Amino acid sequence: MSVLASPALATTSALAPQERETTTPTTTGSAGPGAQRVGLDSETSSRPIIAVAHRGASGTAPENTLAAIDEADRLGAETVEVDVQLTADDELVIMHDTTLERTTDVAEVFPGRAPYDVGDFTMEEIRRLDAGSSFGAEYTGEPVPDLREVLDRLQEHEMNLLLEIKAPELYPGIEKRIADELARSPYWLMPDSPDERCPRSCCPPFRTVCSAWSPWTGSRSTPGPA
Repeated sequence: MSVLASPALATTSALAPQERETTTPTTTGSAGPGAQRVGLDSETSSRPIIAVAHRGASGTAPENTLAAIDEADRLGAETVEVDVQLTADDELVIMHDTTLERTTDVAEVFPGRAPYDVGDFTMEEIRRLDAGSSFGAEYTGEPVPDLREVLDRLQEHEMNLLLEIKAPELYPGIEKRIADELARSPYWLMPDSPDERCPRSCCPPFRTVCSAWSPWTGSRSTPGPA
């Protein structure tokens, strides 16, 4: 399985120029409401390419937000990658950095609480933050979602999940919290059904794949399907 981590729809010309496309690819700048998912000719490709929206469609919407998931679906991605961490009250929050300052207005809402580590704030406090205005005025007020909200939105769009556990050493027990949350929706623990839009079955065999990333060591481990 070849996975593209990209803020936009995968295009085969960018990844595998030697392979022939069976649909006309769309890009972030030109995609419209009827964007098509990219497929490869089974006679010319030996490895499938999966369109993965990195932190959602983070090139055209605020990363790791529901708006970015909606945009990824509009652009034709099959899978969305998001990052998960734990709040001070052990809620699963979607956030890439281990601090809140880069993507939210936390310094304005909670002055004096630097360094603004994710684990120092409750989910209720994080819900007060604006995760959209730093990206663009049209996204002002876009909230930071929790994992449950992301799962519900992905299921609504019939998309797959690539879940990255960010800095797991900072959050002992986070893997159990994730497992418990996924178990609430058996949909995410079942093998993915064949996709009519993907006759070569090049979509992931599971709806959910988890990986772990440690910024302290630069190491990554991928335990496999959740």
